[in-house]
Amino acid sequence: MLVDGIRPRKIIKANKFQVHHEHDGSFWGPKNIDTNFIKQKKIVKKKEPLKLDFSIFGRLFSYRTLLVIIIMVLIVGLSSVITKSYFFINNNYDFLKLFSSGRYLLLFQNNTEMRATGGFIGSYAVIEVKNGDLVDYEFNSNVLKKDNELAITNPVSAPDPILSFFIGEGKWGLRDSNWAIDYQSSAEQAAWFYEQEGGKPVDGVMAINATAFQNLLDITGPIDMPEYNTVINSDNFLDVTQYKIEKEYFDNPLNRVINEPKSILKDMMPRVITKLTEKNNYQKLSDFAKNELDNKQILLYFYDDNKEKIALDNNWAGEVKKSSGDYLYVVNSNLGGMKSSLKVKEDINLNSIVSDEKSIVNTLTITRTHTGDGEWPDHENVNYIRILVPYGSELISAKLDDVGCSNDVLVKKESGKSVFSIWMITKPRSSRILTLTYKIPLEISKDKYSVLVQKQPGNLGDNLSVSVNGQVQYNGILNKDIEIK
Repeated sequence: MLVDGIRPRKIIKANKFQVHHEHDGSFWGPKNIDTNFIKQKKIVKKKEPLKLDFSIFGRLFSYRTLLVIIIMVLIVGLSSVITKSYFFINNNYDFLKLFSSGRYLLLFQNNTEMRATGGFIGSYAVIEVKNGDLVDYEFNSNVLKKDNELAITNPVSAPDPILSFFIGEGKWGLRDSNWAIDYQSSAEQAAWFYEQEGGKPVDGVMAINATAFQNLLDITGPIDMPEYNTVINSDNFLDVTQYKIEKEYFDNPLNRVINEPKSILKDMMPRVITKLTEKNNYQKLSDFAKNELDNKQILLYFYDDNKEKIALDNNWAGEVKKSSGDYLYVVNSNLGGMKSSLKVKEDINLNSIVSDEKSIVNTLTITRTHTGDGEWPDHENVNYIRILVPYGSELISAKLDDVGCSNDVLVKKESGKSVFSIWMITKPRSSRILTLTYKIPLEISKDKYSVLVQKQPGNLGDNLSVSVNGQVQYNGILNKDIEIK
């Protein structure tokens, strides 16, 4: 069993950021900083609480501005009817308050290649809004090109040995910036890399998963793309775009020089906008946005404390939550398993034994079943699993497929939790079973026991079963954070 040390905390200044060296491994930064784990937080002056009257929204947001904002963050339609429906404004007031002004980095995550905050970052957009009017926007579909340039001019090494081994020394960049489990940490790291690669400072960072866009196409209907000889809809979106970007594009030798394989996404955006403006689907769009936010397919982070509080209060912030009782958060990162993540079905079984002396010993069983065939873009699922439990929990035993593996489990601290980490690689049409037994550092009576289980962003819903002293307390789908009592 491997245990990493606690590093001292110290503070330095870097450009417009205040950089904190954290002892718990939650945050990361440049290679030339003398300790591994840092947090880079933009200094923001305290502001008065947000006070926006419903009546001013009509003149704050131009129609063109709203369309660009909503398509970029995939929350289409939330604002496009604000001048028409007081009821709509009232129901979505918290969300609308967040976007009256500011410059925002939008990360497009592919959750077929799972990462801590949802998926691999392959593209991004930036929008700038002032008093509801669009000032500027850009869409970058080639993060890899920017990262490669940074690796040459100012190489940055990932502090976590697992990630560093996967991407290579000095090659950490925006595409792999979302390694931290807590979204605030990953968002700040992404913003830092964006600036290092030539971007201007931003006021917030939003992450949007590919399956959210797939669900959006249920509302727009098919999108005709004749220049690509295809029609894209919700059923084929992931498969078709994956093939066009990673296979077909590079069949043309000229494209290998141009190297803009995601141009299909750029060309698709205005057509989606047109489709959305043709239909009166405001309630559907509102329901869509709420569902994607609630299910953690869209995450929000703001440097402004008042705006961040709105995100936190609505459970839109992707935070690692505090808990006075038991706690569980299973986080998977696909490192080299291509686009296999959504082919893997995960079952989580937690059995807690609460003694008369109020001590608690948990047995956690995680079964991962690969339903794919291994044909491109599928692959064996090369997965690094991190399991967050109450801080100070003691690992008693670990087995992978009934073979002892305690010596292979890394135990560390992140975001105020103890983390058990291990590789869990699953071949197509096979299953792996990980069983951990651990004691948590809490004294709770049987009638007071509770557990907070958090859902990983990008995950489409694990099967979850929770038992206390052999009696089932919950058996269902983990599609959002849930507290079980």
